[in-house]
Amino acid sequence: MFALGVPFCGSTALGNMINAMRPGMYPGELERTPQNLAFYDGPARLVRCHLCHDAPTPCPVWPEDRVSQLGQLSLPELYNSLLDSAKSDVLVDGSKSPGYLQRVASELSPHAELRALILVRDPVHSMSTYIASRLRRGHETPGWQAANFWRDTYAHTLTLVAALGIPSLIFRTELLRDTRPAALDANTLPLRRFLGIDDLPLPTAPEAIDALFAPSHQLGGNPNVQRPGAGERRVASSADVLNERFDELADAFLQAPSAAELAKILGLSVRQIVSAGPA
Repeated sequence: MFALGVPFCGSTALGNMINAMRPGMYPGELERTPQNLAFYDGPARLVRCHLCHDAPTPCPVWPEDRVSQLGQLSLPELYNSLLDSAKSDVLVDGSKSPGYLQRVASELSPHAELRALILVRDPVHSMSTYIASRLRRGHETPGWQAANFWRDTYAHTLTLVAALGIPSLIFRTELLRDTRPAALDANTLPLRRFLGIDDLPLPTAPEAIDALFAPSHQLGGNPNVQRPGAGERRVASSADVLNERFDELADAFLQAPSAAELAKILGLSVRQIVSAGPA
């Protein structure tokens, strides 16, 4: 199964929840494994677990020797090896890239069961995070460019999933924020059914809910989710961008051709998007 969406769409937090319920089911962004780096079009980064970065001992799940060994495998061998180690029939790859999914689909057996989990976050908030991440690399980014990136990513995603003819589920990751047990159970039930883990009961105690989203060992992902503050730099954060540029970003989203129509297809309310404000 492949998680698809824009960067910082909530996949790391979701991966932590999945691993809390069934360890190893979410290995992270496999697009970053050594055999895939030649095709990876994101910022150059080391293949590592952000939870264990700078730790005095090797990561117990992703030590360098294991990453190196996995890097010698073909894509079908890589996925089979990880399925075996996770003792699961389902593996959720958080790479999020439609291009990578297309490549994997061409290399896996025609009998492999592929499914797509399309993760969606409020577009204006996604745009602010995208701009902040580019600022950390020294790139000033206008609102229209962020809006086009959001639109083009999801347009490509939906087009590819339809072309491949694979089952898909659209999930709004904001639903994970309501951690009241009854709300979390209801909000995530379709997701858990799609993942095949609806037979595992969610915890009901507040401290157990916190543990459900505790950082887990995974490749790539959002370092601030795994180690709060790990990715902070002396530049604007996504909250700063959102507070300072909300009106600009909302206007850019509304003016990007087909963006509002695409948001509706993804189950988002355009009225709520542009009236929510930066809070």
